[in-house]
Amino acid sequence: MCNYCEFSSNRYGCGSSEQDNVLREKVERLRFLIKRMTGKDDDAHFTELQALESRLKDVSRTVLDQKEKMIKLEEDERKKEAQNESDGTRRGVLVPCNSSEQRQRDDGALLLLKKARFERRYSESLQSEFERLWLVNERMNGRELEGMSSRDLLSLDNQILNALLGLLVQMNRPREEQVAARQREKNNKESTSRLAEQERYSSDNDKDDDTSSPFLKRRRRDLTKDARLLCDFCGLSSSRRYDELRPHKQEHEALSMESEVKRLRLLTRMTGKDLDGLSFEELQVLRNRLDDVLPIVEKHMDKMKLEEAAKKNEAGVDNEGTRRRRVLVPCRFSNRGSGEGQQKQEDGAPPVSRRQREFEKRKAEPMHRELERLWLLKERMNGRELTSMSYMELNILWDQIHHGFHGLHEHLNV
Repeated sequence: MCNYCEFSSNRYGCGSSEQDNVLREKVERLRFLIKRMTGKDDDAHFTELQALESRLKDVSRTVLDQKEKMIKLEEDERKKEAQNESDGTRRGVLVPCNSSEQRQRDDGALLLLKKARFERRYSESLQSEFERLWLVNERMNGRELEGMSSRDLLSLDNQILNALLGLLVQMNRPREEQVAARQREKNNKESTSRLAEQERYSSDNDKDDDTSSPFLKRRRRDLTKDARLLCDFCGLSSSRRYDELRPHKQEHEALSMESEVKRLRLLTRMTGKDLDGLSFEELQVLRNRLDDVLPIVEKHMDKMKLEEAAKKNEAGVDNEGTRRRRVLVPCRFSNRGSGEGQQKQEDGAPPVSRRQREFEKRKAEPMHRELERLWLLKERMNGRELTSMSYMELNILWDQIHHGFHGLHEHLNV
């Protein structure tokens, strides 16, 4: 399978007739529409995501109304069947075996059933995939609901709710990551100031120390604070890799960077995106990897909880002063925000929320920033580069891992 297209070269054969090409384009378009509607298209704009969110909410209400009608009809049919039954024989009820050996056999049989179903769908013809995706797209837009059972409607409603969740995550994630990064910087500054204070006290008490040692300590601290994360593809600092390029190498570096960004976008499949084309065994490998990484992240989260609790106890935070700050700060910003709102209303421009501002900033980021961000996400999704993360960042990573589990489960059981 080519990593930069959505089709396997051996999945549909190598037919090049005009009819096959038209059908292939239709399948690609349907895949794209469903991908965007479920919050898995990173190229969508914020306003497009908002429109999709509003559309899905309307469809969800339509599906719920249809489901209630079907439940009532099915209940009436069951009552009629019960009244028409002439015999009063009671059917026996099989009691399932609860032994561990039986459960293991059942789990193995279920896995084989999932694999057979997945491989049957994986080997379907182009025409069959088009019909299946067309029906999914129609139902996700509130059409072709007649004839669906209440169980099918419940499954569709769950798909719509999951799509809404995916859209919300896609819109909110840049803002959440920005807030978490600010919190980490704040924690680092507080830790640095505490270390500086301790060093100053130790320097005052130790009269025999060399006079140059405070400067050396300060210099070491500055170097540590200014250290940049090393790039995964070379042993150089990201600042040297991206900010000090020689002119005759800029074009080559840009092409190389673009290929690495494409590769990293595919490596973020662990978040449940771009799973088309992967075999059943490859999906199982991804799931096993997430199973291994999740306990590592949770262990770091527990450690961060203990460290933050210890810092609070050591600092002896004044609760009254904290409450006072919490009251005063929003009032100040609310006054300024109201002025901005009045100015925007006077100008006739719609107000821009913070999450939209951060979303658009993420969309406009330069390629080297995206490369650094995707590389770091790939490392953290594999259980590495976790030591410098704040608790809020770990919580976001934990949420991404669970979204990866959900995406794999959804892809395996479609």
